[in-house]
Amino acid sequence: ELREADGWGLDPDRLIGSLRDETRLVVVNAPHNPTGMMPTHAEWRRLTEELAERGIHLLADEVYRFLEFDAADRLTAGADAIDRGVSLGVMSKSFALAG
Repeated sequence: ELREADGWGLDPDRLIGSLRDETRLVVVNAPHNPTGMMPTHAEWRRLTEELAERGIHLLADEVYRFLEFDAADRLTAGADAIDRGVSLGVMSKSFALAG
C-alpha cells in the first residue's frame, strides 16, 4: 500500500513486515501508475533480496519501464533481480505503439 503521506514512496520494510509464512507472490508496479513512484535502487535491492531469501516470487509490472525521467533511476528488471522474478512489459506504452 502506497500512502500519500509518505509521498507515495515504497517502504520496503513495511512491505516486508506484512509478509506472512503463506505469502508466495508479491506484485510491484514500478514506475507506478498513476503516481509515477519509483523505488530507489536501495529500496528495490532491499525488497528483492528479502524476497529471494524467503523464496517468494516477484511479479514486476514494468509496463511503464523506459519512461523514467532519468535513465539512471531505472531499476533492475524483476526477472533479472531474483530467480523467482517475472517481468511484465508491453511495447505500447514506452514506444508509443498503441492502436
